[in-house]
Amino acid sequence: MDSVDEILRGADAGAYATEPTADATGLRHEALVALRKRGENAAAAADLITRTFPADTRSVPVYVERASVDGKRVLVVVEATGPKGGSLDAKRMWVFDDQGNVIFASTGK
Repeated sequence: MDSVDEILRGADAGAYATEPTADATGLRHEALVALRKRGENAAAAADLITRTFPADTRSVPVYVERASVDGKRVLVVVEATGPKGGSLDAKRMWVFDDQGNVIFASTGK
């Protein structure tokens, strides 16, 4: 679990930093479509993200990885996010089990 925070710090969400959160729904859709095109495992990850969050969430996935945390199979997702009326200039990270339950969450810049 200690290495999970390193993923948040290292994930690059800079491409979205100047994008308004109002555009997040469309950008999120594009990111999930692109993820689904990367193969069966990536499509399953995109499906889990889609089931877990509403479509109008103010965030865009920028890093998605299947991993093992403390011996459990998980999905690590880092998203570009921001406040309503702001920009997608912050990051948040989720660690989910295969059912979409949150194991760990964190935020950062």
